[in-house]
Amino acid sequence: MYDKVETDAVRVTTPEEQKRAELQAKLHPSIIFVIDWLKAPKAGSLTDQAKFVRDGKAEIQIFLTDKSDETMAKLKELGFEVVLDPKTAKMVIGRLPVEKLAALAELKFVRYVSPQMSN
Repeated sequence: MYDKVETDAVRVTTPEEQKRAELQAKLHPSIIFVIDWLKAPKAGSLTDQAKFVRDGKAEIQIFLTDKSDETMAKLKELGFEVVLDPKTAKMVIGRLPVEKLAALAELKFVRYVSPQMSN
């Protein structure tokens, strides 16, 4: 019994598994779905599958560790269009081309990304 616990504890994760775990920690499951869909498109259009995607852009909320001018400049560099920038919160709401979602997750100052659902 103890042997199994030990072997589970020393299990080595592959770089792919590690990257996937990091994505799951920073991205809402719907965002991960879009990233996976782009790698291997499924039946139907992406906008049918993910209601927060319009015209090739994902409408998202980005929660940040810091909201400096440098951070905002890097988001804009990535193609992020700010729709709402609450001054009292470390978050922004806006649009990003869907093909940039994976790159967004790799930015150190991004804490979490979720879809912005609007009517």
